[in-house]
Amino acid sequence: MPVGAIASLSPFSAPRHTHTTTRAPQRTRTAFTLIELLVVIAIIAILIGLLLPAVQKVRDAAARMSSQNNLKQMGLAMHNLAGNQSDQFCAGWGGQRTTTSTGDPVRPWTWHILPYIEQDNASKNAATTTVIKTFTAPNDASFVSGQPLTSYSGNGLVLGIVNPLGVAPVVNTGTPSYMAKLYSMNSPGDGTSNTVLFAERYAVTTTGSGTVTYSGVAGATPQATLTHVYGQHLWFPTGATPSQVVFLPQYIASPVQPFPFQSKPASNIADDRVPQGMSSGTMSVAMCDGSVRGVSSSVSNQTWVFVCDPYDGNVLPSDW
Repeated sequence: MPVGAIASLSPFSAPRHTHTTTRAPQRTRTAFTLIELLVVIAIIAILIGLLLPAVQKVRDAAARMSSQNNLKQMGLAMHNLAGNQSDQFCAGWGGQRTTTSTGDPVRPWTWHILPYIEQDNASKNAATTTVIKTFTAPNDASFVSGQPLTSYSGNGLVLGIVNPLGVAPVVNTGTPSYMAKLYSMNSPGDGTSNTVLFAERYAVTTTGSGTVTYSGVAGATPQATLTHVYGQHLWFPTGATPSQVVFLPQYIASPVQPFPFQSKPASNIADDRVPQGMSSGTMSVAMCDGSVRGVSSSVSNQTWVFVCDPYDGNVLPSDW
């Protein structure tokens, strides 16, 4: 064996030298830089800005559907009531008075339909403080929480009344009645599908005539009208000529309003002479046939008068 090979196998051979490189430990990142945080915050803000309008639209749509559902229930209730009184709708005296001096009952339409919206117990107590959910629109900006108010009003040309006490202006074409039956589903006229029955209206109005005698709770502050569940809840379109038995509030003699209704006004400018739509650009109404629809804020006052008067015989214009 060559001597070199033997030397390489010897345990006493010289060790080989290896060189190792020691690397410095890497620093671990534990947080974002300020610039990165600002970028993230900006992205989140943009996303929120994009989502908020969509969320608000969804909420508005849900509130509008809820209000329309209330109107639907009220319309069906009036039809069920009419089914028990020869197909005639009811009306009634406004205000919180429960009887005349002779003990005769006086009630508004809101009271008459209570048994037909599963509120029979409330109908037995005209002075109740119960908040009726069906009469409460979720998007009524004026509503006073916990108060027995209503966010809806009836068409005075359909649900107008005879004054049983003889102390207010009245168009009386028949025998006075404490539950005036003005409108029949079978009577000749413009048809139930062409006549408004109920409309949205703020529970609290603060401008207009300021008259509270026939519109709400006695004792309301000046220029404020509260539409109590057991108060008067009627509107009368300017320019209409009542042909039936109709109770006329004093404020009909006030200056003519240039608009049929208000579209989601601020609470401090809600006019007590007209209804108020709860959604921007539209107002939900129930027709006399029980259907529910939206009315555009662009509708003319003339068209509004036509659709409120059940007996005028006018063809509804294209803006309806």
